[in-house]
Order: sequence, then structure tokens, then C-alpha cells
Amino acid sequence: MNPGIIINVARKIRGYSQVDLSGRYGISESTLRNYEKGRTQIPQVVFDDLLKYLHLTQEEVNNVAEKYTTDED
Repeated sequence: MNPGIIINVARKIRGYSQVDLSGRYGISESTLRNYEKGRTQIPQVVFDDLLKYLHLTQEEVNNVAEKYTTDED
């Protein structure tokens, strides 16, 4: 499971655009885009911080991961 997919879905659930989230979090839009597309590996600390920033619970992360893992099979 690409962590970028989780960030992408969480961002959309919370109603942020890439511009909004990257600006609020303090990274470039292109960096966020690369994370979401899986072009750049998200450092674990950044992934954890983004999840906290997006107020995503572990249960929500698991649900997103399960849905996308199931859809890919």
C-alpha cells in the first residue's frame, strides 16, 4: 500500500486541495504531488505528521488501506 494514496484520500476527505495542504503543512505542492503519486517515498515522520494534521485516526487509515488494497486485487 502506497502511503501516498492514504494521504491523497485523507486530503480529499478533509476538503483540502494539494495547494491548501502543502501550503499549510509547509512543503511544496510538487513534493506533496510526488508523495501522493508514489514518485517520492514519504519519510515516516512526514507521513505521521500529515495524518495528525489531517486528523486521521488509525481506524480511518486502516479503512482506506483496506479499501484500496481490496480494489487493487
